[in-house]
Amino acid sequence: MAVTLIRVLLIEGNPSDARLVREHLSEAGPRFALSHLATLAEACAWLAHNACDAVLLDLSLPDAQGPDAIARLRAAAPAVAVVVLTGQDDEDMAEMALSAGCQDFLVKSRLVNRFDADGLQRSLRYAVRRQVLENSLLQSEQRLHGILTHGLAQQAIVVLDESRRITIFNPAAERLFGYQADQMIGQPLDALIPERSLERHNRHFSGFAGKTSETSRTMTCRPAIMACHANGYEFPVEVLIAQFEVAGSRLFTAVVRDISEQLRMATELRRLATTDPLTGVPNRNRFLDLVFSEFQRYRRHQHPVAVMIIDIDHFKSINDSHGHSAGDAALVALAGYCGQMLRVTDAFGRMGGEEFAAILPDTGIDGALEVAERLRSFIANMDIPCLTGTFRITISIGLSLCRPGDRDTEPVMTRANQALNRARVAGCDRVEIASGD
Repeated sequence: MAVTLIRVLLIEGNPSDARLVREHLSEAGPRFALSHLATLAEACAWLAHNACDAVLLDLSLPDAQGPDAIARLRAAAPAVAVVVLTGQDDEDMAEMALSAGCQDFLVKSRLVNRFDADGLQRSLRYAVRRQVLENSLLQSEQRLHGILTHGLAQQAIVVLDESRRITIFNPAAERLFGYQADQMIGQPLDALIPERSLERHNRHFSGFAGKTSETSRTMTCRPAIMACHANGYEFPVEVLIAQFEVAGSRLFTAVVRDISEQLRMATELRRLATTDPLTGVPNRNRFLDLVFSEFQRYRRHQHPVAVMIIDIDHFKSINDSHGHSAGDAALVALAGYCGQMLRVTDAFGRMGGEEFAAILPDTGIDGALEVAERLRSFIANMDIPCLTGTFRITISIGLSLCRPGDRDTEPVMTRANQALNRARVAGCDRVEIASGD
């Protein structure tokens, strides 16, 4: 099977860091082609004449710093995936980078000390995939704008009279809905709308059509209105309706577009943005959102809420002894078992590297300790397959409860991390409870 080559431009002023990136990517063999430049000005000039799939961008360049570096790069290469690789371990900087259109944010110290070469390679692969989806979505929206502006006949057009009966049903509408025009002329618009969606649609349409003070007006697109095909299946459409007055009578022209593919791409983008690509569980940002939501409920109702942070012991030695694929297998196995063991009301996510976390609503410290010990015991006795046979892992767990004095989620997460650190210091393969819980 042919390997897809990913062309990477590294913008890095530090020769040692550039050498480390080159070594990490070289482990993937022919999968990555790396070019390196030391300044943003050189990179922008290079991008004007060369193509690449992804950019690794340092935020402390000789001629550009922080947000300015991102803005200038995105202006020079708006359709290229950007992964920030920086020495600044700063959550605010990470959020700024992602909001500015970057696909990922990697910290150099973690790359050296905690992340293996696969981490960098995986980040680049998924960054490119997300950028392709974003480019496709943008192109789809641009095509729609061009069609509506210059070529309405290419879109499904349905014209209605004042009683909302169809008077024109163009060939594109025939293809979209599966009906012939002679079948639909004189039929009410309701024939194209599922029964369960009629009330909502009629409410919106009546509000638009009832404004008669203007001889013509346009209603903006409403996404995800459901339509019904002649074969019976339902599909989402976007509708643009224009109202005209002709010889004292009003006509309504609806331009209809199937947005099934657009919604699918948007759903996939949301999934990629909130899901850890290796294990399929919520990523750090999504998990912290879930923790915040549960904390808000805790503040209102004061029901007990436990937080559990889990770390695979001696994870680097697994990669060193059995290979990086074995490390991935360990992460997937742990995530899979936690997903089976935890309740539907619990939340579980990957915080980064070999660290996971769970939030357990309506659970006191005794119940959380029972869950954690059951998880620790099962994992310690689980055989994980690898290329050389099987191996076993152990985990350390830190527990803490939300407390009435907590103003946000940071204190409970900090206490759970402190308990996890005590478990590591005490020899690993154990559960520790935060002081005071």
